[in-house]
Amino acid sequence: MRSLAVLLLCCLPSAVFAATASLTDDTAELLLDGSLEYYEESGPALTLEQVRAAPIADEFKPVMQTIVNRGFDITSVWYRIALRNELPLERKVNNWILEFGYPLIDAIDLYWVRSNGAVETTHAGDRRELAPGQIDHRKMVLPLQLAPGESVQLFLRVQTESTHLLNLRVQPPSAFVVKTGFENLWFGIYFGLMLGLALYNFFILLSVRDAAYVYHVLYILSMAALQLDLHGFSRQYLWAGPDWPNVSMPGTVAGAILFSLLFTRSLLETRRHSLPLHRLLDVGLGLTAICFVLAFFAPYSVSMPFNTIVSALVVVMLLTAGVGMLRKGVRAARLYLVAWSVYLVGIILRALEGTGVIAPNLLSEYGTQFGSATVVTLLSLALADRINHEREQRASAQASTSAKSEFLAKMSHELRTPMNAIIGFTQLALRGDSDEAKRLTHLRYIQTASRSLLHLINDILDLSKIEAGKLTLESSRFEVATVLTKVSDLFSMQAATRELQLHVLPLAHGTPAVIGDALRLEQVLVNLVGNALKFTESGEVELRVEETAREHDRVSLQFSVRDTGIGLTPEQQGRLFLPFAQADSSTTRRYGGSGLGLAICRQLVEIMGGAIGVESSLGHGSRFYFTLTFSVAE
Repeated sequence: MRSLAVLLLCCLPSAVFAATASLTDDTAELLLDGSLEYYEESGPALTLEQVRAAPIADEFKPVMQTIVNRGFDITSVWYRIALRNELPLERKVNNWILEFGYPLIDAIDLYWVRSNGAVETTHAGDRRELAPGQIDHRKMVLPLQLAPGESVQLFLRVQTESTHLLNLRVQPPSAFVVKTGFENLWFGIYFGLMLGLALYNFFILLSVRDAAYVYHVLYILSMAALQLDLHGFSRQYLWAGPDWPNVSMPGTVAGAILFSLLFTRSLLETRRHSLPLHRLLDVGLGLTAICFVLAFFAPYSVSMPFNTIVSALVVVMLLTAGVGMLRKGVRAARLYLVAWSVYLVGIILRALEGTGVIAPNLLSEYGTQFGSATVVTLLSLALADRINHEREQRASAQASTSAKSEFLAKMSHELRTPMNAIIGFTQLALRGDSDEAKRLTHLRYIQTASRSLLHLINDILDLSKIEAGKLTLESSRFEVATVLTKVSDLFSMQAATRELQLHVLPLAHGTPAVIGDALRLEQVLVNLVGNALKFTESGEVELRVEETAREHDRVSLQFSVRDTGIGLTPEQQGRLFLPFAQADSSTTRRYGGSGLGLAICRQLVEIMGGAIGVESSLGHGSRFYFTLTFSVAE
């Protein structure tokens, strides 16, 4: 008799249910994945009776994930769980909502086994029509009647070619309504932002006619379409039939990959800056072509995993291109890298939630939307910045061309003046009726005009060499004090003649012998002291050198030239060191000079590793200063 009883028990449906979830809160949702038990089908499809009876009923295993995520696994899997409403009877909470967080599951068979043995069956899935009683929602949402104190056994059979991800939740209708309202608001903001950015960039495209804007608009639209597919909006509002989801999703993924690659090549100008990186992106385009072919002609179980792998590879390619262009000094690469880094963080957070590593939270739930909205916004800014920078460069080039034309006009006058003097006084000196004294006077005028012409030509040649990158610096031992002495000797007579005081103040403890280009240092100091004397009517000019830092065999020296001359306005200071520009166009007529000296000084100082500056106020003199670092000579 005992053996017969055991045999009968084995043939009956399993009465023992290890996995149980209790409903104790009628204001919050309850995540069920971690409480589920599962069984994998290894042969023909099983019926509910078969999985409830031994031996299969005893082979269910506990799910070891916070959220069930089996990846691209086409195995049919049974899940079971017991739900019990633990709320007190007086609360009268009978209605609940069962929600699958991932909307792209192909087929779900649900069996509700009541305590009286009655079985209710529902067939849902994104490749099936809406089941009777199923709530019309972007996700798969089903009503559940469960009175206080009542229990129900839930069996699920899940079969899908898409990601096998459940994210199963039970919640009261009030909590479901609040959450749905928040989600609709968030997605409304998200899709509104994407559409607004697409229109914004489209209207800019109409004016600038730049291919990068075409690719960016198409990338924004493809990214928005991908989010429509991924979060079930396409299934709810757009899809034309049960087979369309398995074509749409791989297609939108391939579209997002394609336009991100084309946009990157255009924004960063990879063909011009780096052919190896350009060819790397070409490899990504080749893989994208395969993605499109598989999307339309291969089963979803083949096309979607392949597209997912390619999208991961393309993200690596895009980041590699961004880093490479940043190293080459491409301006747009900075925002570009920030944009894709933020997007990558969003994807990682979403993946960590899907694998159960982190608990669901606001950032992980909506990580892909945060990331994609950020990436298209920052890329729009990067593109606008590039266009503005190009406009500034064109305006600068036009201004430079205009300035050069004006400079040439001025130089023609400056060159003609000493040349006319040389020719005129040469003709006078060659006349036979001139006495020796007049001839010597004419020769002195010729000598002065020749030196002026030579100085002008040297300035033009120096500036041309600097702009062409052909100027080379010497590296030899010299005494800084010797350079200061030469400058002092050169201008002491001129200062005395004009009744100006010229002070040269070297270091109190003596300047060290250093390694560098003494000739170019002297050239800069001669220009600065010469200008100071030129624009000073009375008072003094001071040349000072100070040690600002010393470390091992390196010493930093600051050179400054101060005068009590006419001074400069802030506007004049802003354009003082620009090539082909002067503080005041009348200075050449009043004081002489080409206006090139300070531009040459700035570029010489920068070539020597320093920077030149000025402090001045109109009518109160000026102070020009620069700091250079030298190696101390043994």
